[in-house]
Amino acid sequence: MIYWTPGRILIGVLMVVAVFGVPSYCLRVTVTPTYTPTTPFTSTYSTPATQSTPILSADDLKILDKVRAKAQKDYPNDYSTQKYVFERETESYQYMKTIPTSKLKSKIERDYPLDFSTQKYVYEKETEAKEYMQSLATPAPTAAATPTVAATPVVDRTTEIYNLLGNKTFDSVNGVTEDAENIKAIKDLIKRGTNINGREPQTNSTLLIAAAAFNRPQAVYLILENGADTNAQNKNGQTALMYAAMHNNLKIARLLIAAGANRNIADNSGTTALAFLNLKYGNEPSANSLRQLLESPR
Repeated sequence: MIYWTPGRILIGVLMVVAVFGVPSYCLRVTVTPTYTPTTPFTSTYSTPATQSTPILSADDLKILDKVRAKAQKDYPNDYSTQKYVFERETESYQYMKTIPTSKLKSKIERDYPLDFSTQKYVYEKETEAKEYMQSLATPAPTAAATPTVAATPVVDRTTEIYNLLGNKTFDSVNGVTEDAENIKAIKDLIKRGTNINGREPQTNSTLLIAAAAFNRPQAVYLILENGADTNAQNKNGQTALMYAAMHNNLKIARLLIAAGANRNIADNSGTTALAFLNLKYGNEPSANSLRQLLESPR
């Protein structure tokens, strides 16, 4: 029997180390890290600013609710057009809220209640005209001569737009009108460039006359925005305002008159817009508002 004395144990350990080496786990040293304070880290990343959304008051929401109800009443079961009209009117309402109070703004709001797209259109036209008249009083400085650049020819897309205005899908497809989709198509064609006062060959009607004849108030608004001639006449001498009277469409008539349409122009037979209204609707109460507008001297 072998007795393991401390000396013998030490000799045994040394022999094992000599043969096999020192195990790696015996060489591990645990080091406790020390923290040295440094300059605080400053991020160069900044959170992108959130797009500001106009804050609507309770009164604003009540007004927009009336706009929504009016769109639903004017375009029953026509949800795409309701959406188009509501979004356009809401955008125009928020635009008018940014305009400082003035006599012009107050007059426009009185003349076109709850018709914010017309308010916006009239305000911009009146402001543009005011700035023009003011510029006439101050002679412009003589500018240095610039080389003449050939104008890019305008492609006449009158027939395409005219066909869209008269397209039956404007009225109904499976019971749901596609007015908004047609408006988007017309807007795209105008944006690509066209003669806004181009004529349709058979009737000699401009796009504005056609839009009024087909009773398309949104198309009228869009075409007017692009500088259409409000007093153009077709081969029968009829204007867009006359067609608005034939349809008893107060919205179209207001847009046209705001853009400068002449109430007193007569067609080839001597009939004015007011006469067309009276011939078709007589003394019907539904035509009273438009009758007053056409009878007004301004």
